[in-house]
Amino acid sequence: MQWVDPSIVSIQCDDPPSDVLEGYDFAITAEDARQYAAHKLLDALLSLLPDIESEIDQRKCSGNDEDWIALNRRAADARAAIAEATHV
Repeated sequence: MQWVDPSIVSIQCDDPPSDVLEGYDFAITAEDARQYAAHKLLDALLSLLPDIESEIDQRKCSGNDEDWIALNRRAADARAAIAEATHV
């Protein structure tokens, strides 16, 4: 593995070289933050989606005029994002 320009994300491995941080003063970039948080966001979305889908079902069957269509569209966007993030 070659360490050309390490970032806060690229140094998170099991066995980095001992001198990987020598001469570097890191700032966390927006890219680093996105990569670091991506799995946490995906996990949160995966755990939240069943609750959202349950709410959609309740709104459809409630008999009152609650708006479920907009929520269903958001859930579809969430499902698409999950599919894209987990596509191998």
